[in-house]
Amino acid sequence: MITEDVVIRESQGGIIICLDSQGSFPALKQQLSDKLEAFDDLLIGVQVVLDVGQRKLSKKEVHELKNLLLDQGLHLKKLVSRGKNVDLKDNKGQVEVVSMPPARLSQEVGTSEETILIKRTLRSGQRVFFPGNIVVLGDVNPGAEVIAGGNVLVMGSMRGLAHAGALGSEQAVVVAFRLNPTQLRIANHITRAPEGQGSAGNDPEMASIKSGKVIIEDLKL
Repeated sequence: MITEDVVIRESQGGIIICLDSQGSFPALKQQLSDKLEAFDDLLIGVQVVLDVGQRKLSKKEVHELKNLLLDQGLHLKKLVSRGKNVDLKDNKGQVEVVSMPPARLSQEVGTSEETILIKRTLRSGQRVFFPGNIVVLGDVNPGAEVIAGGNVLVMGSMRGLAHAGALGSEQAVVVAFRLNPTQLRIANHITRAPEGQGSAGNDPEMASIKSGKVIIEDLKL
């Protein structure tokens, strides 16, 4: 079974980056850099909790990771280590270093997704990213993009790009009253609306991952 050495997931108010305890530090750093670059500036300004598990990081390695995050516009808020705590006394307290078990980590950072409410129609050229869920009280026009770490709910017509589970969650869904996106993504799965075929009728629809494919079906409440 293949496992990821770098996992990014949403949390309340930001993201958690988990690094595998094994493997070389340069390889992990490169993987992290590649993943962050793939987000194409969508995470700018987001706060990060970095969980290094049992890995023992030197002060130099912590500074390298912090600088890597800063280069991508991210702020390292907290470092979680269940190995040896890193001494950052000369770092002027800018990074809080804690040691806690996984259960406490979930409680501390709040892994339940937050939701942002957008009370307007998104027009061409507008892009919205949020690490949790996004609810749009309006339409998403062609050329607009809605990208969420969690679910996407559009209380109108979705005719732009919708990306749910942008941080890797295949359990995320896209729901709209009229679902006719130019492109629809869930996690790493991508699909497009068939040419000339839009959403028929007035029933809301939901897109989700089933058997490794994006499936669009009527929303059953």
